[in-house]
Amino acid sequence: MVSLDLKPLNTTQKPPSSFPFTFRIPPRTDLWRKPPSTFSASQPTFYTPIILKSLKSATVKIKKIPYVHLYDQAGIALLWPNHPELWIKAGVEFYEEELRRSTVAPGLGGWSDWSVAAAVEDNKGIIVSAEREKDNGSALIIKVDGIIIREIQGVFVPETQNDTIYLGVYGARPADVEGTLDVEIAEFKVELA
Repeated sequence: MVSLDLKPLNTTQKPPSSFPFTFRIPPRTDLWRKPPSTFSASQPTFYTPIILKSLKSATVKIKKIPYVHLYDQAGIALLWPNHPELWIKAGVEFYEEELRRSTVAPGLGGWSDWSVAAAVEDNKGIIVSAEREKDNGSALIIKVDGIIIREIQGVFVPETQNDTIYLGVYGARPADVEGTLDVEIAEFKVELA
């Protein structure tokens, strides 16, 4: 386990010095790309910089997410600061009146490739994890409450494995509304090789 000195991105909130903490996420924020020209990277994030190839796993425990608006979301983000077109977000998202397991990564043409899965039981807390495939494989395995929701191939490849990435806890509230989305984060852990 790594001792985390988290840094803020797209937020004026001070980084947490301990857990649990309340992550206050303003409206009109998102991490999303949609043709022909939408590229939003305004999601508040608390991150730690790491070398990609050193990542074994990252886990965030969300104690409470009081979702109200379509696409309210929180989870783990992997951001490539030197390649803004590369990123992955995984966690939970309010969609079709349920809090669902969700992950998004750039797909064909660099546009968002969104996967949304079954709803979670939000009253018991949520565990989101991103784990490198066994035996130093190239895939990143995304789980929500222990259920695999996506295997993203080609994350750990020679072209990017030495990149510094920002690994962190993120949240977003894309709706054009008033009021913050206050997510209670119980824990954030990173395991490096």
